[in-house]
Amino acid sequence: NWVDFFIDQDGVSKVGGYSMSSIPSDLPQLRLAVKSSKHPPAQWCHTLAKPGKRVKLAAGGSFYFDAEEHGTLKHLVLIAGGIGINPIFSMLK
Repeated sequence: NWVDFFIDQDGVSKVGGYSMSSIPSDLPQLRLAVKSSKHPPAQWCHTLAKPGKRVKLAAGGSFYFDAEEHGTLKHLVLIAGGIGINPIFSMLK
């Protein structure tokens, strides 16, 4: 799962898509995996973001794992690479 993360830069909306690495019980806080880069939303996250700042988010994706839906599992294999490791990590929590 990911979110589209919008910032306003000089009157122009910029968007970045970031993986969630938090779990539902963390709400209302949301933890995102944001690699440092020159892309404006990522740069904003690493240099200007402060507690209390408001941003606009749009949810993306619908992949999730609910252990209660599957009963008792003997085995579960989760495979991911690159940025895909973040949602898998939150599912393991």
